[in-house]
Amino acid sequence: MYAADVANPSIAPARESVRRIPAWLVLAIGVAFGVADVWLVLQLWRMVSPPVAAATAGLGAWGQLISAALFNLAVFAPLLVAAKIGCLVEGRRLWAGGGRPAVYGGLGLLLGAGGFSVALGLAALAGVVVRGHDSTNGAQALIAVTGGVLVLGFQTVAEEVYFRGWLQPVLCARWGAWPGLVAGALAFSALHLVSGVRSPIAMANLFLGGILFGLLALRSGGLWAPILAHFGWNWLEACGLGLEPNPGVGQTGALINLDLAGPRLWSGGPDDMNGSVAALLVLAALVLGLLVLPPIRTAAPEARRSGSAP
Repeated sequence: MYAADVANPSIAPARESVRRIPAWLVLAIGVAFGVADVWLVLQLWRMVSPPVAAATAGLGAWGQLISAALFNLAVFAPLLVAAKIGCLVEGRRLWAGGGRPAVYGGLGLLLGAGGFSVALGLAALAGVVVRGHDSTNGAQALIAVTGGVLVLGFQTVAEEVYFRGWLQPVLCARWGAWPGLVAGALAFSALHLVSGVRSPIAMANLFLGGILFGLLALRSGGLWAPILAHFGWNWLEACGLGLEPNPGVGQTGALINLDLAGPRLWSGGPDDMNGSVAALLVLAALVLGLLVLPPIRTAAPEARRSGSAP
């Protein structure tokens, strides 16, 4: 684990970029583009989703997966393109995967899936977890472990590359590691706000999620840990346990279907687990753990010399 400072390997590409674009400009462009992208796709999808559903109706569960894949492609492919263009303008590489991908990727997956499991356990203790009325079948289960992996994998890679691969390194290199981390988490929250998230707990959870993924990028020195943590949380919620949407089963299918029903504080209401205090407690604990964990690796000497000042 690396120290969260300006000598961090995940920040190095932005610190050593050919063109030092002002951080405030990169942040403004990143937030504006991300919000506009999500809003525009949501508006267009309301018009095109009926004909897409009609065209894929005969394919059953696989048709629903195709619809979900097309929607995710429309939303998240522009984010990948924008991140790549942003890095080309800066004259630096986009991907800072970091060393030991199996170790850090496995750690990220454990934190993401394990963290969600603990949050679900807390919600169950509060009595809000029930078996869903919509049954899952063999086709849905197959989709959940195959197509769902591809759809949600693409989504999480795009989000992490955009926020932790492009935006966060610039913000941390110019403003310092901690201000850049917070600003990147706020930008991450803003992107989800336009999709309809409203409750204060849900916004706090999205912010803590942004802090968690940003810290994983800093502490691991790259993107494998945040990508796998993000994926583990999202896949288990949607495809593993059928908790998104709530109630019901999403287009990517589910291994089993659980619902959250009961007091909004624990069930999250319309925001699902994102609006639950159970997720808030788990995310806060994970962030605290990454904050207090002492660094056991340092940046390379040349990185420390070039990163002595933001």
